[in-house]
Amino acid sequence: MTLSESQKVIDAVMKGIAVFSNLEASEIGIDDNLEEDLYLNISTDIPAIIASVSKDLEVEIQTESVSDFMKQALNDPEEANVSSLVALFEEEVEFN
Repeated sequence: MTLSESQKVIDAVMKGIAVFSNLEASEIGIDDNLEEDLYLNISTDIPAIIASVSKDLEVEIQTESVSDFMKQALNDPEEANVSSLVALFEEEVEFN
């Protein structure tokens, strides 16, 4: 994955999070926790963010990948951060 592709993914994820967190994308840090720092509801906000970012990037995230991400985020919310969400998309963009 090129640097510009990676930056495109980061920008899209930040933009998607901004819509649901009522923050500006520039206020969101790559290490911010989705629940504790950004006050997102993992069960409801994260699937909506994933759908929004998928549309923006024109990639289809495999249902299994989303399910795995959600299980991990719900089981260990402290590890659910912006960078883990970016990684989910980088993997899909890289293979598309």
